[in-house]
Amino acid sequence: MNNYELDHKLEHIYSLAAYAAVEKKPVSTKNCRRILEKQKKGVHELMKAAYEIPFYRERFEKSGTTPDDYHCAEDLYKFPLLTKDELRDWMDEEAAKDPEKYKYWHVSPTSGSTGRPLRVLISPKEYAYVTANWLRTMGYGGFNPFTGKTMSRPNSLHGPGAANTCPTRSNSAWTHRRLWTRSTLISPIISTTIRTF
Repeated sequence: MNNYELDHKLEHIYSLAAYAAVEKKPVSTKNCRRILEKQKKGVHELMKAAYEIPFYRERFEKSGTTPDDYHCAEDLYKFPLLTKDELRDWMDEEAAKDPEKYKYWHVSPTSGSTGRPLRVLISPKEYAYVTANWLRTMGYGGFNPFTGKTMSRPNSLHGPGAANTCPTRSNSAWTHRRLWTRSTLISPIISTTIRTF
């Protein structure tokens, strides 16, 4: 049985561990095959885990498949489509059935623009992985999660003294302001994470 209270307390450490483990290099011809193989293995592992959940097991039975039938992204077409209503009802039912279990989980809601919002429950460990992927994405833009700062360099179009060839971004000051705003949003998370060590 999982100890979600402990997971909640260790979430920042889990985030750092997941960040250390995620692929940091953008996909290229050099690492494409390795990433595809990792994704294929991930599909099979995902379906094995889903099979253990009664909600998904019902869908496996309806489609006449087992986790052994899923080995790549193309195989996911065999799985029946889930409707938003089915997912919404299941999530609401789970949250109501055992509120103590979900006390430390994150709730990621949709806006509810179609009527009733969809609330997705995310465990602390899963949320740590989501955070790690967000940090990786920010890293592609020059954000350093350990300093809370963003590196941006003026280029030939936006640097000081460059001709104003782009009216919406006339110099690097716009870029610095924009990236500074983004980095200050995530810095408290990383600062808290680093202080916990």
